[in-house]
Amino acid sequence: METPEKKGKFFTMAGKEEDRLCKKLIESYHSDLDSTAATVDIVFAFRDPDGEAPAMEKDGHRILGQAKITSLKDRTKGMKDGEIMLDGDAWTGLTDKVKAALMDHELEHFECKRDKEGEFIFDDLNRPVLKMRNHDRQFGWFDTVAQRHRSDSMEILQLQKLFRDSEQIYLPFIDPDGTLEERVDKALEDKWGKMTVSVNGGPRVEMSKVRLSQEIKARMEAGDETPPLHIRVEEEGK
Repeated sequence: METPEKKGKFFTMAGKEEDRLCKKLIESYHSDLDSTAATVDIVFAFRDPDGEAPAMEKDGHRILGQAKITSLKDRTKGMKDGEIMLDGDAWTGLTDKVKAALMDHELEHFECKRDKEGEFIFDDLNRPVLKMRNHDRQFGWFDTVAQRHRSDSMEILQLQKLFRDSEQIYLPFIDPDGTLEERVDKALEDKWGKMTVSVNGGPRVEMSKVRLSQEIKARMEAGDETPPLHIRVEEEGK
């Protein structure tokens, strides 16, 4: 995909490569869309090259994709049943696997309506009637609230529930053995390695950034009984 040279925010239709990917995902994972021959337009959005705002935003945050159902009026004009808009500026930098996952996510929003007998519903154009499927999980978090209220905050409570209910879906890299803190710590060590740390001139030990943070926090909370904290960190490989 080549990015056109234009002024202002603009849009282009996706190419054959994206259409083939969409078709493959529908055939593989979205049987209702496949069975009803539902069609989807893929559109790229590009930011204004003279501005700072991203091509797509929602609630003040950049998003890379968005799905919507096409109105009956627009389908009468020849548009497809649904539309997926993608951030064209970001798309070219994504791997093929991430592209597939992003488009699959947007396709998951489309659900074919059924009647009381479980049969698909079609409109006056004999096209399948679609409805939007909400996310299985939706979070709105503030880092500062989580820091102030910790385990009493909705942010941390939701994170704990996510961990309990769906750990192997969303956090498969976490080791199942040990406490939550130990498992997260080990996962970070496996992913980013360890640091060699000496606290107050004591013996050199290996620990991750999470463990170092916990050590600092514990000593700060101990108050005046703890001597001044002197930490020497040696980067891995040095």
